[in-house]
Amino acid sequence: MPLGRNLSEWVGATLTRHSGRFILSILGLTLLLILPIIFLAPQEQASQDPGGPVFDLQKKVSQRFPPRIHVTSFILEDREGDVLRQAPLWELYQNEQKLRNSELNDFLFNGYDADYERQIIGVFTLADAVQNFLILDPRTTATLETATDAQVKEALHRIFAGPSGSLLQRALSRDGGFERRELAGEAINYWQSQAMSLFVASDNQRLGGGPSSFNLSNDAVTLGKERHNRQIQEILRGEQANYHLWGIAIDLNLTSQEQGRTAIPFIVATVLAVLVVVGLALRSWSIAGLTAGGLVMLFIWLKGWSNLIGLNSSLTLDLIVPIAMISLGVDFLIHAISRYQEERQVGRGLPPGLALRAGIAGVLGALTLAMLSDGVAFLANITSGIETVIGFGIAAGIAVLSSYLIMGLFLPLLVMRWDQRRENRSQSGFAVVSESPESVPASPVQELGAKAGFGDTGVRAAIAAGVVWLARMYWAILPLAVLLTVGTTYLAFQLEPNLDVKEFFDAESDFVVSLDKLDEHTSASLSGEPANIYIEGDLTAPESLIALREFLDRMGNNPHLAQDREGGPALYARTIFSLLRRVIDSDFARSQIAAD
Repeated sequence: MPLGRNLSEWVGATLTRHSGRFILSILGLTLLLILPIIFLAPQEQASQDPGGPVFDLQKKVSQRFPPRIHVTSFILEDREGDVLRQAPLWELYQNEQKLRNSELNDFLFNGYDADYERQIIGVFTLADAVQNFLILDPRTTATLETATDAQVKEALHRIFAGPSGSLLQRALSRDGGFERRELAGEAINYWQSQAMSLFVASDNQRLGGGPSSFNLSNDAVTLGKERHNRQIQEILRGEQANYHLWGIAIDLNLTSQEQGRTAIPFIVATVLAVLVVVGLALRSWSIAGLTAGGLVMLFIWLKGWSNLIGLNSSLTLDLIVPIAMISLGVDFLIHAISRYQEERQVGRGLPPGLALRAGIAGVLGALTLAMLSDGVAFLANITSGIETVIGFGIAAGIAVLSSYLIMGLFLPLLVMRWDQRRENRSQSGFAVVSESPESVPASPVQELGAKAGFGDTGVRAAIAAGVVWLARMYWAILPLAVLLTVGTTYLAFQLEPNLDVKEFFDAESDFVVSLDKLDEHTSASLSGEPANIYIEGDLTAPESLIALREFLDRMGNNPHLAQDREGGPALYARTIFSLLRRVIDSDFARSQIAAD
């Protein structure tokens, strides 16, 4: 007899002989694994960053140059196609006043931005600019509340022509522009824009400090900032009678958590569907009930072991791994119980203990190979440098092993002990309603087989005959498989190497819609990704300054980088040359340097 068969029979005999101890051990371990679920719950979200020098430098920059301002960005789109009218601007201004009068006002930032040489007020939009202009205009007594659209257009003409006009124009969408019109006998630039952007500046230190990051995290500071963003959005939206307003990617982690919770009903539905499949396939609703308990144990094992070894939470671990665990576990269960039921059928009539021993001997090798191959495949992910992927691989490995032990061994042993108990009670003279395979209603497949003139054995024979026929048709099957492989390989290379946010979040969610509106209304010159350039060295040495100047010149000549109005690289902050230029141009500064 082959060595594998001997080993399987020995394992089956051992498990059957010590089934009580094995069952109690699994139950006891399950109870113990509840403790890490309660007391060792992860406090952080698994990082999706691959690590390496780039991300190490990013952390270094965040630590050395923590932002003073937490910026919350919005897109405001007019319902009638022109946001530069009295009605939407007045509604926005009123909502801004509500924000200033709310408890959030204490968190708004007020200070001076030396880079842009301007005062930063927590919230200031075109609505504020028009209101201030109308109040200061001696030619009229109108305010934004009482002004006509014509007066608003004239105010915008003068505001955009002023010293701060170019900066304010950046708030307009890409379709924004003007045409020359005559109002009250004067030719003006009649500005129109479908949408505009606006920003709210909050004090980053008051919100907990730390870097402004755009990645998955569940630390209290990040979630607090996102709740702060949502509160601002709720106030600025108001009734949205004249416009729609979206915060631009202001709540990544809160949206992730909410989307994850919406998937729970679907997981529950999946579990119910699986239980129905088990009941029909095994022709026993009591086994389906035991399966439900086994699935609960699987979830306890997955979360318990994950927390015990310190895996951080992630969407893949919390959602994808459980679904894979359900499918694998039920697969193990159906194979093991089906083999046990075959041994229990009238034709063989083996008692529960011998039937399970023979059944395990028949399927243990296949189940073990499936467990090992799946486990190795999942554990291969630990070679990745991304924490989320590593956690997925380890958790999936735990899920595979748990499914093998609980669904492939524990539940079949439990079914065997239950059948033994029923037979003992029956032999003792108690009337017991049997639910052995021969007394349970036939499955749909068996009913179809009966109608066709053959029983359960006939169904299996028909399936076997079909497989044999396909094997004999190899001369047609193999070329067809090759053709399909070639075709699908070609299609695989046509896939675009990009990831759309709609693949991860609901396309109708505010998070996704805000990004779509950003692409729709932002001009090409302002789109793209910002980058941090970290320069470390002796900036008092002439050689360092010369090298830095040459570097900036090369950036200005790069056609793939945004440029400012002077043809240089578009920078978000001043360079050391801006400081030196101010010193050189200032008589007082030069005199102070000379005095030192």
